[in-house]
Amino acid sequence: MEKTKIEENKNKRKFNLRIFNKILFILIIAVGVIYVAGANDLVIKGFRLNELKKDLNGLSGENIKLESNIINLSSYSNLNRKIAEIGMVKTGQADYILAGAGLVAKK
Repeated sequence: MEKTKIEENKNKRKFNLRIFNKILFILIIAVGVIYVAGANDLVIKGFRLNELKKDLNGLSGENIKLESNIINLSSYSNLNRKIAEIGMVKTGQADYILAGAGLVAKK
C-alpha cells in the first residue's frame, strides 16, 4: 500500500510539472510575441521619424528661400520701382494745421 501512495505522489508531481511546463511554454511564447510587436513598433516609428526629419529639412530650405524672397521684394529699390510702375509720386514735406486749444465745431 505504501508503494502505491508513493507512485500516486510521483504521478501527481509529474502531472503538475507537465502543467507547469505547458504554462511556462505559453508564457515564453506570449512574451516573445509581445517583444517582437514592440520592436516592430519601434522600427516603424524610427522610419516615420526619419521621414519627418527629411520633410523638416526640405521645409526649412523652402522657408529660407521664401524669407529671402520677402526681403528682396520689400527692399527699397524694389519698392521705388513698383511705385514708379503704378504712377505714384513722392510727397514733399507735409504741413499740418494746428487748431487752437479750444474745441472747434462746424454747424
